[in-house]
Amino acid sequence: MKVVLTNQFEKSVLKLKDTLAKKRLYSVIEKLQEADKLQDVSNVINIVGLPDFYRIRIGDYRLIVLYNPTKNELILTVYLVDYVKRNEKTYKKHK
Repeated sequence: MKVVLTNQFEKSVLKLKDTLAKKRLYSVIEKLQEADKLQDVSNVINIVGLPDFYRIRIGDYRLIVLYNPTKNELILTVYLVDYVKRNEKTYKKHK
């Protein structure tokens, strides 16, 4: 699967001081690149009310991804939207 980084995602990772969280994130990105479909990666759940947005739980953090496969795509693409620590506001800013 092709992984595309958005500007917002890059900014959130640059702000991150937790090195263990970064290592876990890079591991998940590698799994995404190797996967044939998003559901092949563990801890993936659709965000309620946002049909093309999913979250991947990585410890206390959430990786927000945009995934909308079409039948015409030869290479499936997932867009990494954000990487944030889980709290009440995590999903509200993506609506």
